[in-house]
Amino acid sequence: GSNSLGISVHGERSSEALLVDGLIVYRNGETSWFKSDSSWNALPVTDLGSQPSELQSPDWRNAIIVGSYPNPPWGLLQKTPKILLDLPTPLRTLTWLSMGGYMGVGILMTLLLWVFSAYLRFRLNPVSLQQTPDSSFDQALILDTLAHFPSALFLGICYLLQFDVRFDYSFPFQPWILAVAVLILLGFKLALLLEAKGERQKSQGDSPSRPWPRALRLPPDALTLTLLEENKKFQLLCLLIIGICGTWLRLHNIDYESINGDECGTFRDALSILNGGFPFRLVGPYIKPVVTYEMLPYPIVLSFLLFGISDFTLRLPSALFGIFSIFFIFYVGSRLFNRRIGLLASAVFAFMPLSIQWAQNDRYPQHAHTLGLVISYLFFRAINEERIRPQYIYPIAILYAWTYLTWEGTGFLLGALCLGLILVRWRDYKWLKERHLWSALILIGVVVLVQMCRRKLYTAKFLVVGEGLLSGVTLNPNTLDPLYDPSYYLENVFWAENHAMLSALTAVGLPLFIINPGLRYFAAILVTVWFLFTNFFPLPTSRYLYHIQPYLIFLGVSTCVYYGDYLISLGKGILSQIKGYINTLILVVPPIVLFLATNPFVLQLYRLSYAPDIPVVDTRYRTYQSDQKTSNRYIKEHLREGDYVIASTPDVTRYYAGQADAFIESFTNLTMAYADDHENHRFIDKTLGFPVLIGLKDLKEALNRHQRVWVAAVPNSMFAKLNTPEVLTYVNQNFKVVYESYNARIYLWEK
Repeated sequence: GSNSLGISVHGERSSEALLVDGLIVYRNGETSWFKSDSSWNALPVTDLGSQPSELQSPDWRNAIIVGSYPNPPWGLLQKTPKILLDLPTPLRTLTWLSMGGYMGVGILMTLLLWVFSAYLRFRLNPVSLQQTPDSSFDQALILDTLAHFPSALFLGICYLLQFDVRFDYSFPFQPWILAVAVLILLGFKLALLLEAKGERQKSQGDSPSRPWPRALRLPPDALTLTLLEENKKFQLLCLLIIGICGTWLRLHNIDYESINGDECGTFRDALSILNGGFPFRLVGPYIKPVVTYEMLPYPIVLSFLLFGISDFTLRLPSALFGIFSIFFIFYVGSRLFNRRIGLLASAVFAFMPLSIQWAQNDRYPQHAHTLGLVISYLFFRAINEERIRPQYIYPIAILYAWTYLTWEGTGFLLGALCLGLILVRWRDYKWLKERHLWSALILIGVVVLVQMCRRKLYTAKFLVVGEGLLSGVTLNPNTLDPLYDPSYYLENVFWAENHAMLSALTAVGLPLFIINPGLRYFAAILVTVWFLFTNFFPLPTSRYLYHIQPYLIFLGVSTCVYYGDYLISLGKGILSQIKGYINTLILVVPPIVLFLATNPFVLQLYRLSYAPDIPVVDTRYRTYQSDQKTSNRYIKEHLREGDYVIASTPDVTRYYAGQADAFIESFTNLTMAYADDHENHRFIDKTLGFPVLIGLKDLKEALNRHQRVWVAAVPNSMFAKLNTPEVLTYVNQNFKVVYESYNARIYLWEK
């Protein structure tokens, strides 16, 4: 019989409202879609609330519709102008004056306390400050300045915690945090005064004590610096731990995430080398040689030959490139800067989620990342000498050709290297006469020119529709493009969660880049590549700048370490045990905080991102795009002879399910090619040449020709984006959802 469902709604902060959207599954397996609309009945709300009533009661009224999905209040909010109420001018002025007054009083009290405590320290024992009495008070001021660092460090860490999603935004602005900071400040100042008093009493005793050797008077910072900078066994142990952890993070569950459409393309390229001896793609009736990423599949082919074909071996070369980068970053940092910078940069890279993600992906970003860093380092070694030696230049040219044929986007790296050459060899133009340099440049130019001509030749005969790289990319200034966004890479790369701290430190460290040629060189590469991709390369995406990530790491890490060394150098010549402990904090704590801020394993500083609610793709650890593997394997397990499979990503569906027959797309968001095989004139998808079903008409024709039709809406978000509401409504009403997973839904239609 008929069934009725009564729902009671209670609203504490607004009027009672209800939104219902769901499916009814009947015993015979049929499904129907139901949702709340104007046909629903509701009881009027009284002061006593809604009361139960019979279905035929005259109290029932038709429900009032205040909006429909996806309209407000539960869907996408419309953009409406907001009217902000400004406070009266006198009140605003008083507020600013009060805030300025409180800040001024706080600064004045801090300065007075600083001068007063330094004066007391000077009066108690001026001799221990420096051998020159005239500058003893200045040294006392410097020593007291260092005493502010522990308190400032504590406040900085607390302030950083507000960006951790597990803490409230107001966490660092609590009174007890300020009280603890003041106690730390007073504690170190008091320790300095007591130390000076003790030294004075010893010097005035009946039996004057022998002055301690400098190494014994400053054991904490001296031993720490020796351990970090000169103890090779300790450095090797740290590097070994970093390498083991980084290797485990890159190899553990490397085949857990499903292969996506782009990875499947690389897989087909590798198989084509095994089958035909060269990389090509079979797109419908056409055999199309691979004209981009030409060198990318060869390491994968070697992996297949050694260990067989699997998801693991498909991604193994990228993982090995990532593991090599861990150790090579340490080597570069140690040679160009110091071992502390090398260790910290290696640790930051090893644990960064974006680095782990691309090391578990078979595409070009990790390959370009590693090869680009090797080229940049070798080129710096070559130009940092008076004469450019050919044993550097020609290997660089060969490596650059390999890198360019792995991904053409690294072509911008050549311009960055040229600018780096000019900045490193400032006012020295002898390199213009180096014939080996020009010979290598000609070699690179020939490779680039041949590749571009080959790509144009093999792509010209394809008629394509839609937006994508296959439709043609021209390196023209795109500042007049309506989609031009100069802030895209700032928001999605430099200010993306784990990169935010490194970017902030890089901005603070600009003065260091003028002094240090290595930092100046890396900064030139970083800024040049960013500028060229922003203004000359269309269709921006965050992965395009992944290959310049090591330069950002080096710049941020070097700023942290060098500024710490500068603070320590301020107290040079002052004999103080307390100063030794402060220097130890400067040496150890900021690098540890920087390391923890660049990975999510301890701190989860997601709020540092430009848009924390919408994370940039691949920036968070273990976040997957969709469950292609289990969803498509469900089709494989239940597939019958004569079934027709329609997919959002037909190449991936064929990889996991073993069959894919068509690609469905109502809008031309993705590129598709026009095929003319003298029998059929139709659109085919760009991966394997599957027929494209355009709109509801083509979908219904496919249903008329088959008994059972599968729709693999994986990723489901992509399926919804590519198709019209008519298609989506038809699928939801006439197909049965037989499997559902993360961003994946499998539909089945049977006659």
